Parts: sequence; C-alpha cells; structure tokens
Amino acid sequence: MVLSNQYGDLQRKVCISPLTLDSFRMTRVARLILAYVSLLAVASANDGSKVLALSIDYKDQIYLGYDRGVVFGKEEIAELLRTARRSGFDEIYWCVSAVGKVTYPSKVMTVMDGTGLRSPNYSPAGVVLKQIDPLAVAIRVAHDLGMRVFVYITLFDFAYPGLESRFFQDHPEYWSRLAGVTADNVTEALPGTAEALEFSKSVSTGGDSKLLSVAEREGSAPYVRGVPSYGYPAVRNHVLEQVKELINYRADGIYFDISRTHSGVYPVLAFGYYPQWKDPYLRYGYNEPEIARYRKLYGKNPPIRGVGQRTQPQSMDETEDEKKWNSVRGSFLTDFMREASRFVHDAGMKVAVGFYPESFNDFQPGTNVRQQMGRMEVAWGKWAEEGLIDIIRLKVEGGAHGLDDWRQSSGRRYASVQRRGVRVYVDVSINGEFDKLIAPSTPLPITYQESPAKYLRVLESITKGIMNSSADGAFVYEAQDTPQPIFDAIRLGAGR
Repeated sequence: MVLSNQYGDLQRKVCISPLTLDSFRMTRVARLILAYVSLLAVASANDGSKVLALSIDYKDQIYLGYDRGVVFGKEEIAELLRTARRSGFDEIYWCVSAVGKVTYPSKVMTVMDGTGLRSPNYSPAGVVLKQIDPLAVAIRVAHDLGMRVFVYITLFDFAYPGLESRFFQDHPEYWSRLAGVTADNVTEALPGTAEALEFSKSVSTGGDSKLLSVAEREGSAPYVRGVPSYGYPAVRNHVLEQVKELINYRADGIYFDISRTHSGVYPVLAFGYYPQWKDPYLRYGYNEPEIARYRKLYGKNPPIRGVGQRTQPQSMDETEDEKKWNSVRGSFLTDFMREASRFVHDAGMKVAVGFYPESFNDFQPGTNVRQQMGRMEVAWGKWAEEGLIDIIRLKVEGGAHGLDDWRQSSGRRYASVQRRGVRVYVDVSINGEFDKLIAPSTPLPITYQESPAKYLRVLESITKGIMNSSADGAFVYEAQDTPQPIFDAIRLGAGR
C-alpha cells in the first residue's frame, strides 16, 4: 500500500499517465519505466520517511491565550501552524476534545461555547466559535503549508467539573460501573440487565447500595465518571456519529486517544488494604454488556476482587479469570474500532490510535491504559491484523520520554505490527522537565526553567535518537506556550 501510494505520486511527477502505461504495458520500454519508477519509490520510502508529529490541544490554546489577553482565533491558529512548519513538523494532531465538550461547532457533541465553565479562561471559546470554525481553519492552513492533519478525539475522557458531556450527564448508567451496582433509572432494559442483576446479588464491594440511583444519592461513587462502557450500542453510536461528522472536514485521518482521561478528579471507593487500595479501579467496569458477554463465553460470573484482609492481602497480578475478564472488556473497544475504522477508511483517511506501551506505564503497569480504566485489554495486535489501524502513537507523560522504552522493550514488541505496515511513533514530552530518564548524562531533574541549555541538549538528543531508531517517527506532546528554543532543539534533533 505504501509503495503504491508513493508510486502514484512519482507517476505524476514524471508525467506517466495511466493511459500511456496501459498502451505500452507489455513493451520493454514500459517495463524499464516501471522499474525506474519503482526504484525511485523505494528511495523515497528510505529517504525522509520518518515523521515528526505535533499535537495541539485547541482548548489549551484558548485557555493560555486568555492569560495573555488574546482571543486565539484565525491569525493565532495560522501563526502557530506556521511555527510548526518552520520547525520541521510533517503532521499535526489537532485535539478537538475538551474533556466532555468539543472545540468545533458540532451537531453531535456538547460544544464548549463559553458558558457553564469552571474557569473564565475558556470563556473566549464562545466568541471564537461565532467568528470561525477553528477546526476547519486549522485543516485548511496546515494543508496549505504542506502538513497532514489528524483530528484528535478522546474515547474515555468525558467529564470534568464545568466540562461535562450532556449525553453522559443524561445517561450515568453508561459510565464504568462499580461491581454489584445495577442501573435502575432507565426506561427500557439495557443489554445484559438480567445477568447483571443476578451477579449483583452475590457481590460485596464496600458500597451500601445495589441500585445506581440510590448509590448516587448516598454518595458511594457507583461509577467512574468520564469513563464510558463501549459495551452499550448507544455509546458506540454516539461517538461514531462524531466520527462521521469529523470525516466531513476532510482531514488526513482521525486519531483515537484510548488512554487519556481526567476522571481521577472524581472520588471512587477504595477497598481492602495495601496493595488493594492502591488500585480501587479494578472493582469498576462491571456493566451489563460486559457481564453478559463473559457469562456467555465462560458460563459463570466474572471474577471480582474481595475486600481483602490485613493479614492476607491479595496479589495484584492478574489471575487467569481476570485476564479473560479484561479481554472481554476490551472486546467492546475492538467492536467500536471495527465500526469507526470502516467509516474512516471508506472516506480515504487514515486511522491513528494512541495508548501507553505495556512496559512503560506508571498509571497502570503492564497495560496500555490509565488506572481509571482498570486493566482493559487494548488489542492492538488484532487491530493491525484486521487492517483497522494505520498509526500507533506510544504515549508517555510527565518527565519521561519514549526512547528509553523503545530501546529496551517496545522496539521489539511493536516490530510485528510495523511489518504489517502500521507506523509506530514514539513520544517526546516537552513539559519542561525530565526526571525519569534511564542513565541520564547529568543529575535529575533537568528543567528548562533552571537549566535551559542542558534541557535543550537532552531534548535534541532524544529527538535524534527516536528519528534514527526503528520507530517510524517522533510524536511531540504537546504545543502550548512552547518557547522557540524548544522547537529549534526538536528541529535540529530531527535533522530538519
């Protein structure tokens, strides 16, 4: 597929029309021309094929612009993208998800229109959206500058005080549920309701109520607000409607962030003693469809951790039944990806996904997600096998970067999907501090504020290391009020 696309580009450059090729297909001249074009295509694939990608969260640009007295509109968007292009970036990942709201004039999702917000910094969104469609402007400008654009949406980040989704406010039964708590506030039976009711009778969670509405009134945290279950057709359809809407913008692809969530701001029930209380989210995700699918496959109820005893705490390692349970939970995400990928690919666009590598995840070691999602399986190998995805971004956060992990583990682990044609990008974090480096050349932490020269040297070295590795590109997270010297260090490291 890659060669055929490059071949098409080169065919246009050397002015060989399809008609001409058809006329001379069996001639020696035609074969020589085709061989020459193929060699050029291989050379093109090996020269400059590494990608330098930058994510831009438009919500943050609005927020930070407010502090400077700037309404981040058309000119500001254009200038930021020009800066990115001068800095050598090939791809822009334009984030429209503002937790439970969005920063474009959606007819499907809840729009961040400047009202009902916790912080006044977001209030200019209403003014901007009356003047322009920021997403349309960003795509047009980036394309004019010769960059590709992916529209960036989150799949598990739909709630934060002042930034809630109306759809999920109306349907709390769709949130990732505490085991043993069933939905009682719906007008029609949810899929798997009978199985969930039976399961709840034998489950002790530390919560006092078995009913969702009662638990809400008692304040016993019956769900993880912001993290939906994709087991419900209504949830999948809701997000798929957004995908269809975004396809109409004619970007180069849609990027699904699978791990990002702000749901940790909301309390959940802790349980037991150490180490159980260290990960209370393992008791969530027990929604009706998941329970029903597990019982259908295995003929019994899903596993649930006991409250635990002080003298005999449970191991935090997955049991075999828990592995099956986490796979069942993840199977609904795969259902969604199959549907979403079909729409995106049918439109001639690419599908990108982002998650943590299993070997480098402080939030939930051994998995691809944050702790708030529990240990839900992300079946990235299956997605690659089925041709659902084109790009994987391996995420890091805080004072780390992805090069250490790529060299130690992920480079080998993800080589299999690269051989299938899936490109893998490795994260460069530019939050201004490195404090989680393996074998650093200087004592940690290294901060831009205190030691700008050291920080920039490390940043340039990391970028160079990723671009010279077996990874397919470096993903820079993320543009905010990024000083020009940081962009310059990335450009130099990328050899641009």
